[in-house]
Amino acid sequence: MVIPTEEEAGLVRDLATRTWLRGDTLLATAGCGPIDNERFRVPGLDAEGNERPVGGRIADGFMDAVLPDDSVAGHSVAVTGPHATCLAVGCYRAARQRNAWLVVTSHRVAVLRLRDLQGDTGDAMKEFSASLHEPESVRGVQGLRQFGKFLKNTAVEAVREVRRPPLTKRPQDAALVAEFEVGRAELVRIDRWKPTLVPNLQHGPRHLQLHFGDGSWARLQTDVAGAIAMAGPETA
Repeated sequence: MVIPTEEEAGLVRDLATRTWLRGDTLLATAGCGPIDNERFRVPGLDAEGNERPVGGRIADGFMDAVLPDDSVAGHSVAVTGPHATCLAVGCYRAARQRNAWLVVTSHRVAVLRLRDLQGDTGDAMKEFSASLHEPESVRGVQGLRQFGKFLKNTAVEAVREVRRPPLTKRPQDAALVAEFEVGRAELVRIDRWKPTLVPNLQHGPRHLQLHFGDGSWARLQTDVAGAIAMAGPETA
């Protein structure tokens, strides 16, 4: 993940206060993203978090039984839970979005996406991904056209994005989208987590582990400020 600036953090807090809190008290915010070398450990999902066919689920269960919980072939478990629709899966998938922010209020826990209303390549990717789930009879030539349109729009938007000032300089173009949102009671606790053999450099990334009431947990990457906001000061 790209380490957010204090100006971006201020923009998120301001937008949340004006457009999303709905009477809640804002307790903490943190820029967040997926961990490096991620691996899912959830029945029904493969290591990348994609849905498995029935046969694959049997193989998944066997591998989970014989492999350790962490650091398998250089990978770390990012999500674990009892089923594919558990809260940790929803939280982690939301954190994979660009410009994602973990937000805790007096009554809610959410992952919000800071969106640029002048253009967002993330939305274009979502539209194209949705088209892949259409019936096979609909895809064919139409699918190729959609893919070509997606590539063209993405390239054009990438050029425009480079030329545009940052969102902090044009807050009127910024909006927050809730990619994941549950009641505060669903979050049991937030712990710090450190990948094996990875030192905590002074200005390097930090990691959090969110435990949910359904028995699932997800690990997210953040920065020093985000880790302090969510889990308190760092101990030696």
